[in-house]
Amino acid sequence: MDPVLDAQEVAYVLSDLMCLNFFPSDDQGRFAVFKVACAMASDVAQLRWLVDRMLQLFNKWPGPADMRAVFCTRFTPADGVWAPRGERGYWCESLERELPSERPALAIASPDMKALPPGSDDKGVDAAFNILNFAVKEKCREFNAKATPEEIAAAPEWLKKLEGYE
Repeated sequence: MDPVLDAQEVAYVLSDLMCLNFFPSDDQGRFAVFKVACAMASDVAQLRWLVDRMLQLFNKWPGPADMRAVFCTRFTPADGVWAPRGERGYWCESLERELPSERPALAIASPDMKALPPGSDDKGVDAAFNILNFAVKEKCREFNAKATPEEIAAAPEWLKKLEGYE
């Protein structure tokens, strides 16, 4: 643990997380959260922000991986371990919408992309594409057609029940 972090102050700040459902209730679990938090944070102010943000985002304890993911939206972890997304992979869809990263976006120039030509000069390719299109449409028509009495009689019982013929 970094000597700048006072253990009692860290424990006090992290104790607010106990209001989350399923937060570890045993000493070992709480100590594990304490160790992860101390490894990530450079000072207590970072931990205060992390706890406040966790309480804004979650009603249930999401686990240390998601706690690290929240931390990494704003701070560089002192231990150098980055968490680009939470354990459940919801990072881009929800958490980033809630809290856009306060890190500057990387400015990577996109390559110049050439537009595809409007059509092919190869008549064989165009003919093959048209045949494929026709075949797909015909196949879909077959699947959407009503079953004949012979098909119904030959179908297994589970399929008859599924399709509502029994």
